[in-house]
Order: sequence, then C-alpha cells, then structure tokens
Amino acid sequence: MFTMKKILSLIFVLVSVNLYSQIDTAKFNSAKNLYFNQEYVDAINEFERYMPFEKDSNLIADIYHYIGISYYMLGDHDMAIKNISNNLEIHKRNNNVDGIGNAYNNLGAIYDVQKKYEQALIFYIRSFELAKSLDDTVSIAGSLNNIGSAKLNLNRNKEALIDLKQALNINIKHDQPYAIILNYRNIGNAYKNLKILDSSLYYHNMTLELSIKLDHKQTISASYENIGEVYIETKDFNNAIRYLNKSLDISKELDLIYYKQVACLNLSLAYDGINNADSSLYYYKLYTDAKDTVFSKENREYTSYLEIKYKTKEKENKILKMQHEDEIQNANIEKQKSRNNLLMIIILISVLGAIVIILLYRTTKRALKENVVISTKLKTKNDDITDSIKYAKNIQQGLLSTAEKFKANIPNSFVMFKPKDIVSGDFYWTLNQDNKQYFAAVDCTGHGVPGAMMSIIGHTGLTRAIREYGLTKPNEILNKLNLMVSSTFDKEQEIKDGMDLSLCMINNDTKILSCSMANNPVYIISNKNETKLDYKGIEIENKILYKIEANKQYIGCGELYDFTNHEIQLEEGDRVYIFSDGFPDQFGGEKGKKYMYKNFQKFLTKICDFSEEDQLTALKNEFKTWTLDEEQIDDVLVIGVKL
Repeated sequence: MFTMKKILSLIFVLVSVNLYSQIDTAKFNSAKNLYFNQEYVDAINEFERYMPFEKDSNLIADIYHYIGISYYMLGDHDMAIKNISNNLEIHKRNNNVDGIGNAYNNLGAIYDVQKKYEQALIFYIRSFELAKSLDDTVSIAGSLNNIGSAKLNLNRNKEALIDLKQALNINIKHDQPYAIILNYRNIGNAYKNLKILDSSLYYHNMTLELSIKLDHKQTISASYENIGEVYIETKDFNNAIRYLNKSLDISKELDLIYYKQVACLNLSLAYDGINNADSSLYYYKLYTDAKDTVFSKENREYTSYLEIKYKTKEKENKILKMQHEDEIQNANIEKQKSRNNLLMIIILISVLGAIVIILLYRTTKRALKENVVISTKLKTKNDDITDSIKYAKNIQQGLLSTAEKFKANIPNSFVMFKPKDIVSGDFYWTLNQDNKQYFAAVDCTGHGVPGAMMSIIGHTGLTRAIREYGLTKPNEILNKLNLMVSSTFDKEQEIKDGMDLSLCMINNDTKILSCSMANNPVYIISNKNETKLDYKGIEIENKILYKIEANKQYIGCGELYDFTNHEIQLEEGDRVYIFSDGFPDQFGGEKGKKYMYKNFQKFLTKICDFSEEDQLTALKNEFKTWTLDEEQIDDVLVIGVKL
C-alpha cells in the first residue's frame, strides 16, 4: 500500500520529468549552491553562463536577483544596482507585486550602504506602499524599520521613532523576535541621537535581554557595544568600559572584525574619559589594526574577483558557443521524451491526485477534531489559571487594607492604587493604636503573583510588630519586620526578595509625625510662611516640599540593621505623601521618557491644596495622560494625608 509520503514523492518525480525538458535544473541549482555558500564570484559566473539559455522570465528575474546580491556582497554597488533594476523591470512586466516590493527593498539597501540615504528612503517607501497594498503585515513592519533606519541616518530622529514604534508593535503582535531586536536597537539609537539617554539605555537593554534569550551572540555583542556608547554619552566611563569589553570578547570569539573595530575605538574614548592615556592609546592601536584588517580583507576579495572575472571572460565566450549547440541538441531530445511520457503523466497524476485528496480529507478531518479538543483544553486551562489568580486577588484584598478601611482610620487621606497585573506587589497598610495613626506604603520585590505573596508576609509582619511585640516607634517596627522577613526564607535558597517601604505614625495628641523608611522617602508639603523644618526643602511657588531621606537598605536584607527614626512636629494643614516608585518610573510622554521624581514633586505641590478626592482624580488623569500608548511597567501606589 502506498503511504502519503510515497505518493507525494512519486508525483514529484513525474512532474520533474517534464520540468527537466524545459530547464537545466542541475546547473541552476549549482549556481544557487555557490551563492548560498557565499562563493559569490563563482556564483556570478555560473548564473551568467546559464542565463542566455533560459526562457522563463520569472527564473531570469531570480537570476538577476542572485547576481545583484552577489555583486552587492563583493562591493560592486553599480553592478548590483544594474542587476536588481533588471530584476525589477521583469517583475513590473509580469505584474508581480511581491517581486517588485523585494526589488525596491534591495535597491534601498544598496543605496543605504553607499550612504545615499535620500535615494534609499525613496525605495524603502515604495516597498512599504506595496506591502500595504498586499496587507502583508510582516513586510510592512520590515519596510517601516528600514524607513526608520534611513531617517536616522538623515538625522530625522523624531520621524524615525514614529515608524520604528509602529514596526515594533506589529512585530510584537506577530512574534518576530529577530525583527524586534532590530526595532529595539534602532529606537535606542534614535533616542541616543536625541540625547534622551535614559530611554536609549532602556531600549538597548531590551535588545540585550532578547538577544541573550535567543542566544544570538552577534546581536549580544552589538547590544553590549550600543550600551557602552550610551554610557560614554552619560560620562559613566566605568560602565562603558565594562560593556565594551564584553562586546570585544564576543567579537574576538566570533571573529567579528567590524564589532572588534568599533569596540576598540569606543574603549579608547572611554579610557580617555578617565584620563588613562596608556589604555586609551592601546585600544586606539587595536582599532587601527582592525580597521586595516577590514580594508585589506575587502580589498583582497574584490581584487581577486576582478582578476578572475576578466581573465576568464574571453575563454568563457568560446566555451559558451560550443555549449549552446550541445544544449540545444540535448533539449530537443529531452522534449521528445517528455511528449512520449506526457499522456502517462497526466493519467497518473489524475489518479494519484484523487487518492491524495481523499487521504488529505481524512487526515484534515482527524486533525481538526484533535485541534478542537486541544483548543478546548487550553482554553479551560487558561480560564482555570485566570480564575485562580482572580480568586487570589480576592484573598489578597480580604487580608490587606482596603481604601475604605484606610479612609476610616485616617479621614483626611486618599489612596491611589493601580496594580500592573491582577494581583499586586505594592500594598498599603494602616492601624490605629493608643490614639496613634500608623500607615505605610510598601513596594515588594516584583509584581503579579510573586509580589502578592511577599505582600502577605509584609502586611502580617507590620501588624504583629505592634500588636504581638508591643513596638511603637516606626524604626523599631522596621527593625523587627526586617528580621521576620529574613527568617521567613531558607538561607540555603539564597532568595533576595524583600520590600521597600515608608512607615509613618501620627500622634493625635501632639501632632508629631514619626517615620522610618527603607529606600522610599517621605514628602511633607508646607506653606512657605509656616515654621521651617530641619530637612532639605524645595521651594515651588508658595510651597515648600521637604524630602525626608530613607535608609538605603531594603527589608529582608538578611542582616541586623538599625533603621533611623525621624520625629517632626507638624502644623495644621501640612500634607504628608508616601509612595512606591511606579509613578515616577513610568515611561510615557511624546518622547517615551520616565516621568521622573522632579516632575512628581512639582505635580504634588500643584495639587496639594485640592480636596483628597480631587487630588486622587488629578493623579489618575496625570498618569493616564502621561502613559499614552506605553505599557504600565510596575504597580503604582500614592498615599496622601492632610493634618
């Protein structure tokens, strides 16, 4: 009995008999093998010998394509443009929209490498328009990336960002990881050109993270190089040297001469930045050696190509004439054989085609049934996981403080709480004890489920420190919480999770604020004409914002630590703000930058005289307006209390 594989193989053999009568497949494939083995000189010669006998216009177009790209790889850009243009003309005559788009793209790439960026941009745009007409989303993304790259070279960076972010959204949607790497890299370079260096560093780090995930060493090397260049721009020369050395190590390992050259040049600049003249000179010499290597290698390859091409041209012309006569005779013999077999082929294909259709129908029907079962199982599993997380949210909300409970304990207050995922790593806590109002804003390691697990430990620990251990001062509570969190985990597992937090206590009798903080500060906003506090203040219009600095240590550090206690006499109308880093660190705005603490301070000062409800509304609107199309990167928590 015939298996499906045997049937398809037989059809391929029978159809091939007819094809062999029209073209010499062996010679064509031989030329293609030379091309794919990067033996471009020999590939050009084989394709040019074969072309005069080919009659199929689509195959002739393919030959022009292969020859054009071979010339491009050899550095003969004029001949590359000539052959790709011939390829383009054939596709236009045949109304092959796909082929026309590819030709436009290839011409753009050739002009790009010649630094003729305006001409490159014209062809990239034409390719993009054709991809849109075909609704080919992957090609649209590729063309947008090329357009953005050309605009970067023309210093039209803001326009480039628009094209590159569109390409990135498409590639993320269609899971194109290598294209995403190119998008991230170009976006990072655009921000670097615009001197928006924190955003540039963010996208180059995204490039590095994805490259490491794919284990693609060449793009890992390039990412280290790009990050090093950004650190040079920020004058952080030590970090620049660290990343550039990583790039250099990989470029040496893979013999990436160009990356080695660029890394050495930038290392020379970085060492010059820290006034290390010997190392700067050493890497500059390595740079010039690598540059000479690139030049001599390219020169040798191109010279060798010219010698081979023109020394053999006369001999080839004589051979071609003889081959032409032999191949015409062989082609006639093959055509006669094919006519004799044609009727048999048609009959066999018809019978076998019917068998294939029946088998495919049965196979497809069975596969569809299996797919329905698998799809149903996956959907059920996904629904189960989502339902479990939603139920975990209910448990978390039941255990932790609610906005209503917080408002009940501290009437003149508001809480802005915006988790990134269904469950959150940020949480807020409050407790009234002996006419004292305790409240805290806590940021646990991570977000989602891991952060939520830490939040339960933190919430329970704060309550136990007061009610079970009888502690009253915020620093004593943090010291105890630090030990409780550290002892929760097995030391052998080396878990580094913990939490940053601001803990405050207001004595209702004395109006004294006591606070102690792990990494997160406390802001106090007063009127200018009020009593000055003994802390660093920032004057903004008629207000002063005092920043009470936190200890630079996280809760759960695994060691004994004595947190600082601050005691501050508050006046009527003073406002206290505590928060996590989610709001200031959020990317957004027209330039895709972080919101930053400076802007956060100004905005709090601007709205501090509003009612608590209006402050909450203003913060929500500001966050939404700033974020635009950017993804929320972390949980967001802001608490405001008015005395």
